[in-house]
Amino acid sequence: MHTNKIKKIEIYRLWDKYHLIWDNLYPDVNVLVGINGSGKSTLLNILDAVLASDEKALKEYKSDIRIHFEDGATVLYENGKLSYSGQQPLPLHTIINTFDVPVRNKSKLNKKESPLTLELKDLIYPTGTLEHDEGHNIIMIQSFNDYRLLASSDPAKVGETAQRINLLFDEINSFFSYTGKTIFPDSNKILFRLQDDKTVIQLEQLSAGEKQLLIILFKIFLLNDYPYIVLLDEPEISLHVEWQMKFIASLQKLNQNCQFLISTHSPGIFGQGWGTRLTFMEELFK
Repeated sequence: MHTNKIKKIEIYRLWDKYHLIWDNLYPDVNVLVGINGSGKSTLLNILDAVLASDEKALKEYKSDIRIHFEDGATVLYENGKLSYSGQQPLPLHTIINTFDVPVRNKSKLNKKESPLTLELKDLIYPTGTLEHDEGHNIIMIQSFNDYRLLASSDPAKVGETAQRINLLFDEINSFFSYTGKTIFPDSNKILFRLQDDKTVIQLEQLSAGEKQLLIILFKIFLLNDYPYIVLLDEPEISLHVEWQMKFIASLQKLNQNCQFLISTHSPGIFGQGWGTRLTFMEELFK
């Protein structure tokens, strides 16, 4: 499968005022820091719209945009039109924002099911959510249960699937060990057990921080080792500082083929050896 990463980002006349240039992006991890209102989320949203070929969303920014990739291809947005010079499709991408989770189905929302709970359940329980991406010739998996069902239909992949699921559960347990919880599957459900092995905890009983972490980890896991560009907007929200310090390493374990662009306020996110991947938002404005 063709792998392509972003090398350089140019945005001209952002807010009719600024030129922004972010050059020499790393192919694995990039951390963007800036004060509230400095444009971090705007930058990620623009990238999301460009990679999704969403001209309608891009019109709101009234900017000219150039995104350069490692293989020399360029995507341009000028005069309200997108153009792309690559021979291969635009890279796969996803944007993850757990502090602004939309309610997809308000009829499901009750006192015990917050938007975070619904988002988490949608990542785990549904079946029949597979989508075929013809451009990249892959099957995109939207839920954990679908991942297990798809893998079980191919005996050659059973061992590989079990290994990836064990890796996911090990990473989850490494975070949840701080509060003595252990994840375990029960039929087609995901539950947690306390150290006494008797107390069972449902997804809706988890804290907001625990749900946010699980949403991110499951989403990265379901990318299925494909080379995505992953846009993460302030993932540290509600995460304890100990979780923040091991966060990036866990993402890479779950998918080593991704290029991560992470906006954050927290030193904890980049405190474990990621300081060299740090870019300050104010340094991008020209």
